[in-house]
Amino acid sequence: MSSTFFHKGYLNIFFSFHRASHQGLIMTSHTLLYIDDEPDLLKIGQLFLEKNPMLTVSTCESAVDAIQILSNHPFDAIISDYQMPGMNGIQFLKHLRQNGDETPFIIFTGKSREDVVIEAFNNGADFYIQKGGDLRSQFAELQNKIQYAIERKKVEKALKESEERYRNVVEAQTEFICRFRPDGTHLFVNEAYSTFFGMQDEEIIGTQFKPRIHPDDRKNVSRLFSSLTPENSSAFNEQRVIMPDGRIVWQRWNTRAIYDEKGKLTEYQSVGRDITEVRERELELQQKNMELQAAYEQLAATEEEIRQQLDEIVTTQTALRESEQRYQAVIENQSEFICRFRPDGTHILVNDAYARYFGTTKDQLLGESFSPEIHPDDSEKVKKFFASLTREHPIGTIEHRIIMPDGEVRWQQWNDRAIFNEYGHIREYQSVGRDITEKKQMEETLRLTNNKLHLLSSITRHDILNKIMIAQGYLDLTREIDVSASISQYLDKVTDAVSAIERQIIFTREYEQLGVSEPVWTPIWSTIERNREQGIHNFSYEGPKVRILADPMIQKVFSNLIDNTLRHAEGADQIRIICRETGSGLTITYEDNGPGIPHEEKKRIFDQGYGKNTGYGLFLVQEILTITRISITENGEPGKGARFEIFVPKEGYYIEK
Repeated sequence: MSSTFFHKGYLNIFFSFHRASHQGLIMTSHTLLYIDDEPDLLKIGQLFLEKNPMLTVSTCESAVDAIQILSNHPFDAIISDYQMPGMNGIQFLKHLRQNGDETPFIIFTGKSREDVVIEAFNNGADFYIQKGGDLRSQFAELQNKIQYAIERKKVEKALKESEERYRNVVEAQTEFICRFRPDGTHLFVNEAYSTFFGMQDEEIIGTQFKPRIHPDDRKNVSRLFSSLTPENSSAFNEQRVIMPDGRIVWQRWNTRAIYDEKGKLTEYQSVGRDITEVRERELELQQKNMELQAAYEQLAATEEEIRQQLDEIVTTQTALRESEQRYQAVIENQSEFICRFRPDGTHILVNDAYARYFGTTKDQLLGESFSPEIHPDDSEKVKKFFASLTREHPIGTIEHRIIMPDGEVRWQQWNDRAIFNEYGHIREYQSVGRDITEKKQMEETLRLTNNKLHLLSSITRHDILNKIMIAQGYLDLTREIDVSASISQYLDKVTDAVSAIERQIIFTREYEQLGVSEPVWTPIWSTIERNREQGIHNFSYEGPKVRILADPMIQKVFSNLIDNTLRHAEGADQIRIICRETGSGLTITYEDNGPGIPHEEKKRIFDQGYGKNTGYGLFLVQEILTITRISITENGEPGKGARFEIFVPKEGYYIEK
């Protein structure tokens, strides 16, 4: 466009437009960058646009200059001509989008070719406006497009941030959260859900993934889903699931059915947790001490019920409002304590459960620096815990005591996630906690009761062994007397019986220590090394330096296996122990080159009392390992030596670097 045409036509139209200024089109102050190789057109465009006091316009005459300006100063929107020397408007747009700049971009040009318009939109242009016609109407349209593009970008950004906050809170849960259609197609799962089943989120979402329900529980699960109606839309159940490695785990689920306005079922929302440990603890308490039954029932009664479900999502609302409602529903419907706070302790989010627990309100906590009083003995532990959260390992769990305002000491368990900014600095923490005081009290009661029982059995065992020694002494003295052959046979039987009693009493001394102490991370290679001197010279270990979570009696496992070889594997002079990782865990293989174990005996060798010596060696081995869910089997080939395989689940070991 020539400058002559500019002076004759555009200037008169501009002043006419100036006298009839458009009021209230843009209510928010915005900055614009306007690029055109025609200086006079830039000037008239700037004058027209800045008639609106809420617009500030910067100009430049080439895309190259614009790139330099944008590197130092961001703008709310960009207006660009198409045909410019050096780099045209679409090339300029491509450059911005390829470098992650999503600023609203409007092509304002005299070109009207269809291919140019299509290319502009394909490369991310927000609008394409052709120059020409009534200038007042054209710049009014341009202002409208600018406002619309900027506001749309703000809404998209707000929606993205809202979705990110919602996801961060859901992913911080230790419970399993999922949403799925009636045909089983999963719409959403959180990280805890997919990790528990050893899968990635994308392997589950969009598929009809179904855990393998234990056959005995399938009818109950089907009955629960059939019972859900619009009037009674939620229920909870406990069920067993068979994992891919054959393990059976217990789960507790709280499921809500979601219906549309016509009463048609649209989806299910479920929140679950692994309660295997609780189930195993119930069985352990029943087996070890019936006197603790009442205490256990009290502990079981105080177990927190399954978390309340996500509120029904209103699908007819906008995406932004829907996201915010989901976020709020998750936070407020939890019985756990949920909070988000900055490194200086300033709380930016708390739920009602958190505020009620500390005897205050959400309004009194938000925007304030609040920190519960940590028990002095746990202060250093808490400091080290937060220091351990890194970008590579941002999530952790801690149990500690706090001192309430009335002086009461309470136990808490917290799952914390550190959120980092783009520079690697911690921006905030997200925490989900619960009160575990009653659980800790029950554990302490169990420990004290076990100590009393151990003391009683120790005293009783000591007295019995003394009596056995006296009986053996009298038997030895009786043998010195000349007695008949029949009485001598009776004396032999009495001697054998007394010796058997002695062996069984000694075994109870070892078995009594089983499960008394907390499991420890034991270096497996050094445990094996301590058993080298038992009489086998050709003794080897192959594998990495591994630590396994096991009962402190783990050394007895390997000493009993070696003793089993020395006593029963006639001719054996070699033992190999091989440690290898598999897809599902860690396998420790124990092999000797003896005659092996006959097929008909394999199923009984771990039974109590079965064997040629005391009958308790391999039984004790299995009992020690079972405490931390480690299994053992014998799969050697008769005639080629015994072969014991010890399997450690993934969470029960780690390899030292």
